[in-house]
Amino acid sequence: MSEIELIGFEGRPVRNTGLFINNEFQLATEGSQLEVENSTTGSALASVSAAQREDVDTAVSAAKSALQGPWATVTPARRGQLLNRLADLIEQDADDLASLEALDAGVLFGESKGFHIPQATETLRHFAGWADKIAGQLLSIPQGDAYTRREPLGVCAAVVPWNAPLMIVIWKLAPAIAGGNALIIKTPELAPLYAQKLASLIKEAGFPPGVLPILCSYGSVSGQALAEHGGIKKIAFTGGAPVGREILRAAAGVSDWNKDEFANDTWSIPPPNATTKYLSVLQRPHGNVFFASADWSDGWCGWIDGAVQSGMQTARQVILEQRKVAVVKKKVLPKGLSIDLSIDLSKGIVRCTI
Repeated sequence: MSEIELIGFEGRPVRNTGLFINNEFQLATEGSQLEVENSTTGSALASVSAAQREDVDTAVSAAKSALQGPWATVTPARRGQLLNRLADLIEQDADDLASLEALDAGVLFGESKGFHIPQATETLRHFAGWADKIAGQLLSIPQGDAYTRREPLGVCAAVVPWNAPLMIVIWKLAPAIAGGNALIIKTPELAPLYAQKLASLIKEAGFPPGVLPILCSYGSVSGQALAEHGGIKKIAFTGGAPVGREILRAAAGVSDWNKDEFANDTWSIPPPNATTKYLSVLQRPHGNVFFASADWSDGWCGWIDGAVQSGMQTARQVILEQRKVAVVKKKVLPKGLSIDLSIDLSKGIVRCTI
């Protein structure tokens, strides 16, 4: 992997300019690169690997493997220790990181070292303290006990802006890691060099391979791929409203919503390749989502009970996965109530009346 020498504070080197996947630096697909400019002079500063869609797939696979392997066995207390260790390393190399932010992001060296880096380390230590204090609740109810168990979402993604990159990426990294998730970081093409240094510190801190992939690329390539990827459970974005709307559309798995259907209080069944992100966008009060893998006897029982208990006596909608077509048409409820489902799969609409 190439090494470049940058003339910043005492001439700090960036030793690796590749994509950071599985705790190793590697070239992008077909050797794709992008040029980073000096924010002051506009001259060429460095060439770094530019992630393609195939590289995003590789990063997601690595993150999934980490969640199913070594990261799954890391205790909450250990997650806190790793975050604290990363904070220590960032403080130790503050001059390096501030130099990189100054060169490619145009952040004043003193501002980066005096504000951005302390903010980053304080955030890491704050969430390090929370890592072993994430707990559910136990409630006594007439039928017995109800409890919640908080679990990691899974593979998440963060799309970071150029103007305060280290501080903002840590705002996203720290809570995701404290909660036990894996996080794929998409760095800004205008200012990616700080993250090359951060990647080496992540490895030095002891994070298992695959937990924190870092990809530099253009937003229209890797950012779009991350937003559309079915393996990403949540995506965090900081940037302009137009790009935010594009990410929302991509994450929803649909290019254009039928506003008339929403106006008529009718929900469409999502397309077969839709993800849970699409469904979460469509959720609204009294809405329910049933997947093809659901236990229908228990699912209907719980949903019907909740509907009746909440006094839901009028027409409501249920979202079903499109591939599920075998459903109960009518079911008798206690107290003489009944439920009737009318299904029109050709239009992708399910109606339910109690």
